[in-house]
Amino acid sequence: DHRSAPRIIRTLAFQLATRLPDYRKLLLNLPEIAELDRKQTAAELFDYLLANPLKLSITGGRERLLIVIDALDEAGGDGRNELVEMLARHAPSLPDWIGLVVTSRPESDVRAPLQGLNPFVLDTATEANRADLREYLRHELAPKLQPRPDANRLVEQILEKSEGVFLYAERFCDDVQRGHLSLDHPEQFPQGLGGIFFQYFQRQFPDVEKFRKDVRPALRAILAAREPLPVEILQRLFNWQDEELRDFTRLLGSLFPVATAPCSRMTHYDAAFPHLRALHYATPKTDPEVINAYHKSLADWLTSGEQASSYFVSSIEGHRSLVELGLKELHQTPRAMSPYLVCNLLQHITGMGDVAQLRDVLNDQWYWEHSPAFYRDDLYGCLTQAMSLEDVLAALAPAFSFFAQQAAARSPTKLGYTLFPHEPGVIFDGGTPVYGATDTGKSLEYSIPRGGVEPPREVLYDFVKCCHSTFLSTSALLRGVPNPTTAEWYRSFWKQSGLQATLDDIERYYDSCAFSLAHRAMELSWQIDEVVKKVMSAQPASKNPLSNSTTQGKA
Repeated sequence: DHRSAPRIIRTLAFQLATRLPDYRKLLLNLPEIAELDRKQTAAELFDYLLANPLKLSITGGRERLLIVIDALDEAGGDGRNELVEMLARHAPSLPDWIGLVVTSRPESDVRAPLQGLNPFVLDTATEANRADLREYLRHELAPKLQPRPDANRLVEQILEKSEGVFLYAERFCDDVQRGHLSLDHPEQFPQGLGGIFFQYFQRQFPDVEKFRKDVRPALRAILAAREPLPVEILQRLFNWQDEELRDFTRLLGSLFPVATAPCSRMTHYDAAFPHLRALHYATPKTDPEVINAYHKSLADWLTSGEQASSYFVSSIEGHRSLVELGLKELHQTPRAMSPYLVCNLLQHITGMGDVAQLRDVLNDQWYWEHSPAFYRDDLYGCLTQAMSLEDVLAALAPAFSFFAQQAAARSPTKLGYTLFPHEPGVIFDGGTPVYGATDTGKSLEYSIPRGGVEPPREVLYDFVKCCHSTFLSTSALLRGVPNPTTAEWYRSFWKQSGLQATLDDIERYYDSCAFSLAHRAMELSWQIDEVVKKVMSAQPASKNPLSNSTTQGKA
């Protein structure tokens, strides 16, 4: 969840609402505050929840407010950071009395979007930073330093070893308090954060060969995971009993904590995706346990062969083990497939760079029917790392055609008389039989005067949900691969699927009606148009293959 830009925007809005009563009232009165899942992008949520309501809040005499986001680099992945890109474009729309402060390691996917700003570099070598570290060490180690005449000298030695990194000081103090380090032996103080990690692994796993045989295989999967890994995946990978799993997690200690994750997050089931076939069968009765590295610096150290040395862990091999498990379950027992792998299998295959297996899974209809991966922006960024854009579009065509067929099939008789009673000769499952009609054993024809009966709302709602699922998958492709070629392919796909004409029919029929569900259908086409416009506007007109095409209709 910490990598989900829309989720972070919603959290920021909640936190602001707890501090600003006038803003809270504005939020509670927003017409769609209870239906935020309809806002598909972080940019939409930013404007709807933050920028627009805050501009309407009281400004006179208000104290300046700061929103602080720490470790912004950890919200990214696969060379992109949606949260950074969104903030770079939309943060200037906040009112003047709100400032935004972000901290980040100097990763390229953070620096590039923010290159127009002049960042303040937090130099660990400054005396101000050293003074903070010095004060922290004296406070945390006070009981052990107090009786020692060499206390000041010890603090300075620890300070030098820390290389100015607070995380080092935190781990050092924890090791001293646990008895793993002694202030009586300063020659044993580890050098830098890497030294802390290396000393920890030497202490926990003195037998390197045993570590490589019994521990490293599981660490591969944990470090390759795209989100905290469900511990039941480890049990499936290594056929562990509960006792063996607990032995392993205890062995890793505090550097790899086990926590719980909400069921909804792990099952990825959402009724808004009507083609997904009952993923809720895998919903556990209690929140599942997950495991991951306590800090990104630990994962970076372990996956660096130069730094971790004999404790090096290959994330590529981790992808391989997760893919092997996922493919085995997909081909043998798909209904028992781990929800984590249902959602992340394709991304792990791209991590291996195995194009052949990638094509196989993209051609698996069971996977189309069950995986919400197609609605996640990061999937398409991953695919284009392993294949050319043309190959990605060709490989996705069968899956996207399936989504379109599902959407069309869910509308009875192509929506027919149920939605458009002014169209003659259609069939639907209710109303008054046409005079002289007979029951053929299949269905009856019905006729209701135009305007006499409103179409059943549940039928329209069901169809709109199907259109929504198709929109989600294809717009995720656009956002994940913002390229004019993708936009052209997408516009063509939407037209060929037959859904464009149906949406146009809904708009025409309900043109003068204030019908919320019809508005929902129209809103989908507006959203599609907006996404295409953004992609087009980002390209020079001379290079844009869509610049001369007609954009009057709803895409």
